[in-house]
Amino acid sequence: MARYLFRRAEWGRRLVRGEWIRSLQTALRDAGIDPGPGDGIFGPATEAALRAWQIRRVAPVTGAVTPDDWVALTGTAPPTLRVRALQLTADFEGHGFGKVRGDFDGAGLTWGIIGFTLHGGGLVAVLRDIRARDPRLLHRAFGPRTAALMAMLDGDDAARRSFVAAVSPIPGQAVVDPLWAGSFARLGSLPDVQEIQLRHVARYWRVAARDARHFRLRSELGFALCFDIAVQNGGIAPHLRRCLKERLKTRPSSDERTIRRLIADGVAAHARARFAADVRARKRTIAAGLGVVHGARYRLADWGLSDLPIVDDRPERGRHERVRWPRRPMFRAERSGPRV
Repeated sequence: MARYLFRRAEWGRRLVRGEWIRSLQTALRDAGIDPGPGDGIFGPATEAALRAWQIRRVAPVTGAVTPDDWVALTGTAPPTLRVRALQLTADFEGHGFGKVRGDFDGAGLTWGIIGFTLHGGGLVAVLRDIRARDPRLLHRAFGPRTAALMAMLDGDDAARRSFVAAVSPIPGQAVVDPLWAGSFARLGSLPDVQEIQLRHVARYWRVAARDARHFRLRSELGFALCFDIAVQNGGIAPHLRRCLKERLKTRPSSDERTIRRLIADGVAAHARARFAADVRARKRTIAAGLGVVHGARYRLADWGLSDLPIVDDRPERGRHERVRWPRRPMFRAERSGPRV
């Protein structure tokens, strides 16, 4: 199979999008080629700009990004399997580094690349880490609203409920006051803040790697499936793991795709009833590499995820790796199971 990191999806399928596509567009613009609006969507303008760059470089003109293309264009290492899986799950979740949503699901506020929640504890943990790194980051993003944010971080449950009421004034809806939404967006755009968010995401990468090892999943799709389960469902619970392994004993010749489908259906069956259909659609789409999620048709090869074997299943290297990890779970469990 040819190795492409990202490519434009064919008509009718979900266009690849996310923070790493935005980085690609920035690199094309820095190279003097207009990729269109820097919207983080791999659409026709981005594809045309990439082809123009490939022609200039006298490289194969595919309109798709290879690892060599990425290195030559951006001057950085290619996005690893882990961040490609993150970009897909973030799209399923409807989140980026800066997006905030109101109290539509009882989580209080939800913000960040995988949707850290206020009532789950993840949002407070990330914001406190940002404050510990440099309080000026919060002041830069929130300006005159910084004092209210600090009071929430240092307050009790009543203070947090009051904060939610001010930021998300319509109960049961995702609407956020525009001033607060702009502040959270500015915060998420800061490189130091993105690094801190990735440090917190690393917990889910470790859960995914553990579950992939339990079921001997060796493909990119296998890891991406386990990562999405970690984010949305908190990982494969021990009792479900035992149940799935018992079922697999009756199917000793099962290939990995069959195992992925079995895991997908098992996780959906153990989700809360009102979320089961969403969980099943997401997990089956990753298991098969094709499917429909939230009404959008996905082909995961466009997102750099395929049946190719895992070759970069190691922790991300960077400043965010050189910190002490929290010993207790503090982050969002998901919308289909218990929150932590």
